[in-house]
Amino acid sequence: MFSMKLAKLLPAIVGIILFFGLTTADATWYPMGNHEERAPIAKPGAPFEVTPGKPVAVNPGEFVELVTPSGIKVKVKPGEGVEITIDERTINPKGPLPDNEKSIGIFLDIETNASDVAVEATLSLSLEGRDLSGIDTTSLQFKYYDEQSQEWKGVPSWVENNIIYGNTTHFSVWTVAGSESSTTGNSLSLGILSTIIALGGIGLLSRKQKKLI
Repeated sequence: MFSMKLAKLLPAIVGIILFFGLTTADATWYPMGNHEERAPIAKPGAPFEVTPGKPVAVNPGEFVELVTPSGIKVKVKPGEGVEITIDERTINPKGPLPDNEKSIGIFLDIETNASDVAVEATLSLSLEGRDLSGIDTTSLQFKYYDEQSQEWKGVPSWVENNIIYGNTTHFSVWTVAGSESSTTGNSLSLGILSTIIALGGIGLLSRKQKKLI
C-alpha cells in the first residue's frame, strides 16, 4: 500500500527537484529558467583554490582559507555571509609605490559583495623561490592601496619559516613590497664610477698620444 502511494508521489518529487535545479553538490546550484550560476561555497578545513575574477561564497563566522594561483593565502572569517572575489595581476593597477620601494610583482584585488561586512583576515605568502632581487627582505610587508589618500599603506607584517604574514580587517588592492636594497644602489654607483674612470683613462691616454705625435 505504502509503495503504491510512493510510486504515485515519485513523479511529483522528481518534478520539484528538476524545477529548482538542485544538484547533488551543495557547493554550486543552478536555478531553473535563467541558469544563473551561484558562487561555490568555501568550507572550513581544506584550502579552497580560487579562480581569479570568480566569486566564492563564505558563510558567517567560519574561518576559510582561499588560495590564489600565485600562492597567496587569504584566511578569512566574515561577520556575515559574503561573496569574495579575488583578482590577481602582475602589473600595479593603482598608483605608484613610495620612492625607493619595490613590489615582488603580485597584486591582489580583493572585493566583497557587501563592503560594510566586518571581516577578520590573515594574508600569507611563502617567500621560497620568489625573485626578491633588489629588495631588502627585512623590510618586506603587506601593503594595501588607500583609495582616499591614494597611496600605499603597510600593515604590521612578520616573517616566520620563510612565510610572510599580515593581518587586516578590510579588503582592497594588496601587494608585498619592501625597500630597495642598498646593494642595488651601491652597484649602480660603482657602475657609474667605473664608467667615469674608464672614460677618464681613455681621455688621458688620448692626450699622451697627441704629445708623442
